[in-house]
Amino acid sequence: NPKEIPNLWFREDGKPIFSFPKFTDLKKMPLWNFSRHENVDARLKEYLKAQNSGLDPWLVPPLTIFSFRGCIKAINEGACGYCTSCENKGRALPPKKLWEQISHLNKTYGAEIFYMCDDIFPVTAHRIKAIAEAKPDNVKARIRAYGYLPDMAKLSQFQLKEMTKDLKKIGIFNLFFGAEHYDQAVLAKMNKKGITVKETARIIK
Repeated sequence: NPKEIPNLWFREDGKPIFSFPKFTDLKKMPLWNFSRHENVDARLKEYLKAQNSGLDPWLVPPLTIFSFRGCIKAINEGACGYCTSCENKGRALPPKKLWEQISHLNKTYGAEIFYMCDDIFPVTAHRIKAIAEAKPDNVKARIRAYGYLPDMAKLSQFQLKEMTKDLKKIGIFNLFFGAEHYDQAVLAKMNKKGITVKETARIIK
């Protein structure tokens, strides 16, 4: 029975349903690696070969990590109409622990290119600054991440510039976001706020 499996999102009669929470305290979560995986060397071979060959990081299949569990958009505005995994309880990995995890993967495998799987990485400008300031000098990280345009549209041009500096220090080389749509009727059905084309261009610039 899906309802007996913790932390599971599934659909019933077309509606997304969450079974029940059983969450780990991220502050207490131990550092992880792939030591329990079968054929670790073979499975990481393609990744390391691509990374160490100096190829464009776009061509490297990244290792995935999380810095934040849950979706701030879902917490603040409700889930998107098409979503099946909107964990609406936010849990943040402490910035120091995030860098300890990345450093651990640096040292264990030589891994440097990552995909931040957070629903939204820059949840606030304050958190991004905290992560940037906590980064040790010897950690190597090139990271792809996802942003949320309506949240970023709330920032002034100065605030956006400051966030850009922090994202660069963290190692973000690709911050991508879906504008979803610019038609208010479609956005309403998706339960998305949306922003204007002009604001989209301002954020990208």
